[in-house]
Amino acid sequence: MNCYKSINIQKTMGSQRLLILSLFSGLAFFMLFYDLFLAFFPETIIIEAGGWPFLLSILFILPVHKIGHCLPLWLSGIPAGLVYKRTSGSVPYIHCQFKTALSLKIMKLSVLSPFFLITSGCFASAYSWPVFMPFFITFAAVNFALSIYDFIYYSCLLKAPKEALIEDHDINGFFILINEKVS
Repeated sequence: MNCYKSINIQKTMGSQRLLILSLFSGLAFFMLFYDLFLAFFPETIIIEAGGWPFLLSILFILPVHKIGHCLPLWLSGIPAGLVYKRTSGSVPYIHCQFKTALSLKIMKLSVLSPFFLITSGCFASAYSWPVFMPFFITFAAVNFALSIYDFIYYSCLLKAPKEALIEDHDINGFFILINEKVS
């Protein structure tokens, strides 16, 4: 197997640019869908539950998002696990780590699954319990902000050859491998 491309978007784009893009995307997502839900449910009385349930739910979004990455791998029988890493002077990081090379289809599914699973669950919950709609929309917006990284990775995967395999690189990227025939 030969390395077709090494993907590390934090080195390519810069962590500050990614953070700003992520924050503004999450804010735009919240404003759009909060207004849409208010338009569909204009008579809804929103319950004020306080700051603690809100803060706790925001703290749980990152582990839930990372479990969403591992879920398709687990369902496919591929061993994967959540790894907690802390580098010197930085924020702790949770990473879905897999030991074997994955097919392109499984990797694409793994990259996009947290966005679709969590966002659809939040929208269904906001529809079912409109009094808690701001919590669910905020949860979905934070998930969308986290998913910006996933969308960039997915765009890199779209450019890869169909027979490529994906190997875990480190907490910030992956290798796209191809089987090159020697003639």
